[in-house]
Amino acid sequence: MSTLCLQARRAASATAVAVTATLVLAACGGNSNNGGSAGTSTSATPSGSASAPAGLHNQADVTFAQGMIPHHRQAIVMSDMVQAHSSSGEVKALTERIKKAQAPEIETMTAWLRAWGEPVPRG
Repeated sequence: MSTLCLQARRAASATAVAVTATLVLAACGGNSNNGGSAGTSTSATPSGSASAPAGLHNQADVTFAQGMIPHHRQAIVMSDMVQAHSSSGEVKALTERIKKAQAPEIETMTAWLRAWGEPVPRG
């Protein structure tokens, strides 16, 4: 297996594990930021914010968005890496579609976090 493939697999695995672990900790009260279970840290969505989900949110919602934004950014990085090294037109076309699909997801979750007054991950 090439070094490029190994790097891509490691990045995907690390991202998936980190997101899953963070969500489980938030939902089970293992995240010190929520002070208990996922349902104890709720607040209303600010009025006039069309891009934020309606109703209440909790620490699990925040953790999900904060964990998924880097995941989507990593998909863009991996797509760029594959496009630079792949010889298959089909693979390049697929990675381009994957890459383009990430921006709307990142924008949506960024809007949620800002509406909730939560930090948006950098990088």
